Amino acid sequence: MSVPPRRPRPPLAIPLGLGLALALALNGCDQPTGSTRPKSKGPATEVVEQAPTPPPAEPKRELIVGKTTQEIGNAAEKQPGAVDSARPRITARDPITLQGNAYVVAMGQTAINNIKHALDLYQAETGEYPRTYEEFMEKIIKANNIALPKLPPYQEYVYDAPTHQLLVREFPDRR
Repeated sequence: MSVPPRRPRPPLAIPLGLGLALALALNGCDQPTGSTRPKSKGPATEVVEQAPTPPPAEPKRELIVGKTTQEIGNAAEKQPGAVDSARPRITARDPITLQGNAYVVAMGQTAINNIKHALDLYQAETGEYPRTYEEFMEKIIKANNIALPKLPPYQEYVYDAPTHQLLVREFPDRR
């Protein structure tokens, strides 16, 4: 029994060359194709190219974990688009950002409870709560050297003097 002779195979470069030519034809080629077709004889129109507009600058995100601040605003100064809430809440809906959001909320709530405790101690000592925002900053925050955890850029702390509460003001349009 004899084995039939093998037929020679075409070189591999031929199919690859055809595939490359096909890919260039589908994607477009910057080099002239050598076409001898006559160009259209319509009216000449001048194409003015506009400079591409840069994409809108994305707000700079900074890491707030472990950072503190003593910046507390006055709740009496209303700002457009702001929503005040007494308690921070978890707003994340996906499992990736949920842990970070829960950490920020837990640290914020702890800070609010520390401020409430300092306010209660001040009230027990003097018989009254701080009457103004300036008195609150001087007698509570600076006297006790209280540093609050930094909030995301779309939130800020504010003190409401009539209710004697530290609130978190949120700006939904900054998200």
